[in-house]
Amino acid sequence: MTASTAKMAEVEILTGEIVPKRRNRRQNGKARLQPHEELSLKRELAAGDVTQAVLAKKYGITQPGISMFAKRHAIEIADIADHMNEQFAGLPLARKENRIASYEREIEILNEHPHASHHEWAKARMIAYRNMAEELGQLPPRQTVTVIPVTHVIEGVSMEDL
Repeated sequence: MTASTAKMAEVEILTGEIVPKRRNRRQNGKARLQPHEELSLKRELAAGDVTQAVLAKKYGITQPGISMFAKRHAIEIADIADHMNEQFAGLPLARKENRIASYEREIEILNEHPHASHHEWAKARMIAYRNMAEELGQLPPRQTVTVIPVTHVIEGVSMEDL
């Protein structure tokens, strides 16, 4: 057990506080947050209830790193602040128009590919088209199968004879 692990265990035992295990957040020389952590951090920055120093400690990043994150995501944080009561504020793909724009971009990429006529690329385009049509409500409802119970009656046979 390393000294830091022992310290975390000691804090956990003495205070009852669960101390999150630190993991290496560095990837290609940059600190990386998980997607859910990014959204949480954006929401906390938008709320403005906590200082960046406290957030830095919470997320295992330096305070200048939090500041850079806030600058890099300023538009999204401002959008979250404007719509703080919405559950999906800060998640661009939660909005229909953004998903459709994403499908359009994917179709453009598929069309520009050197092997765009290959059947797999055509299939991918058709899936994107179908997804767009579903988003827009342009597909007829899928048929449902209704099961009706059937009762069989045999004529000319007496139940007593059986």
